[in-house]
Amino acid sequence: MKWAAIILLVLGSAIFLWLGYYLFLGQIKQDTGAVPTTPTNPFGFSVSTTSSSGTLVVSGTDGASYAVPDFTKQDQPVWANESTGYQVAGSDDGDFLIVYTAPDSFGNPAQFLVSLQVEPLGETRLAAEAELKNRLKLSTEDLCALDIQVWTGIEINEAYAGRDLGLSFCPDATVLP
Repeated sequence: MKWAAIILLVLGSAIFLWLGYYLFLGQIKQDTGAVPTTPTNPFGFSVSTTSSSGTLVVSGTDGASYAVPDFTKQDQPVWANESTGYQVAGSDDGDFLIVYTAPDSFGNPAQFLVSLQVEPLGETRLAAEAELKNRLKLSTEDLCALDIQVWTGIEINEAYAGRDLGLSFCPDATVLP
């Protein structure tokens, strides 16, 4: 029970800090007179849209569009919305949590954020990857073309905390025990 409380506290803090960062960044851009543009970034990601066919379209670094099942229309936790992100898989108190954040008007791209919440990290990442493949219905090559970041907290593993570990099958992924 103590670990669950710590994990929830860390996850809540991370979401709070993430929201604060984007709200603060947005305030700076508004104060400097910058005009919001179509969401893009140096990696080539752009807008994602929802179609009436029940799919969500996300653009990748290769410029291709990837249609995935629209998980935003599924049952979501009370905290999930366009501003905070949508739960794709996992749970707040489970082994992992995968959240999707839509692109915003300040140029921040759509992202999938994977939180590894228990040891062993290697096994947990594999489980999260399998669920991500299942939910998005994409190949490993297509998943590598999306902005997917894999993180863990310092309370879980000090050695791997604070850096993007990547998906195990993508180039430059961190090898986990």
